[in-house]
Amino acid sequence: MKCSQKATLFTLILEVLALISYTPLFKTLESKGLNPNYLRKEGVVDGKTLAKMSKGGSVRLETIERICIFLDIPIEQVVRITKE
Repeated sequence: MKCSQKATLFTLILEVLALISYTPLFKTLESKGLNPNYLRKEGVVDGKTLAKMSKGGSVRLETIERICIFLDIPIEQVVRITKE
């Protein structure tokens, strides 16, 4: 098995075992009087990424880092990962 195949398999396993929730981010934005589109308008994330996040999809760690830095919040206020 090639390295890229192993990485893909690992990603699939993680998606089955973990549930990603961005509810903390949406609650944080609401408490600041903002909506998710604010992040898009400010160039922090693009529309495709927001759509993934609204469906609980995976996004790059760098994206989460940009959100944390932009909003000046810890990662716990952006994402929660729980096992099913």
